[in-house]
Amino acid sequence: TLPRPAEAMRQDVILTGRSGVLWTSRGLDPRLVSLAATLTLWFEQFPDRHRQVVSLLERLGGRGELRVDIREDASNRRADVGPQHQASISFDGVDFGRMSNAVVRRLELVVALVDPSSTTVFIEDPEAIAVPGMIGRLLETIDACAGQPQVVIATKTPHVVNWAAPEE
Repeated sequence: TLPRPAEAMRQDVILTGRSGVLWTSRGLDPRLVSLAATLTLWFEQFPDRHRQVVSLLERLGGRGELRVDIREDASNRRADVGPQHQASISFDGVDFGRMSNAVVRRLELVVALVDPSSTTVFIEDPEAIAVPGMIGRLLETIDACAGQPQVVIATKTPHVVNWAAPEE
């Protein structure tokens, strides 16, 4: 994972572009923009993937709503490229850009597990992204999704080490 700005320096993530084509944002953490753009495109074009992300988040103990809002950008009308749009994402009412590192890492993990183009998912210290007391749920979720990308985990936590089968 890439370092994020201090909590006081974080800002809302507003993506701009053409709905269903390209989503981007300037001046923001590229990691967040990429993740937000993926979630927005999946919401628009691959609702099954979006539903799978929501389901896995619930399975991991996330009780909030993952919400994607897309609206026409009336301030940026250009006849040569068609209508422009703005998109924002929130989880449990918190804007995507202001979410905690643990929540962003959980979202990254879930997207990587759902993404059909992922071949290998590397997870460092999975216990750091689990909801407190829910490392077992996290491991069950990883196990249920394992196989279609290969999962490589780096950890020192005995519970996680004992979960992995030696032959794997």
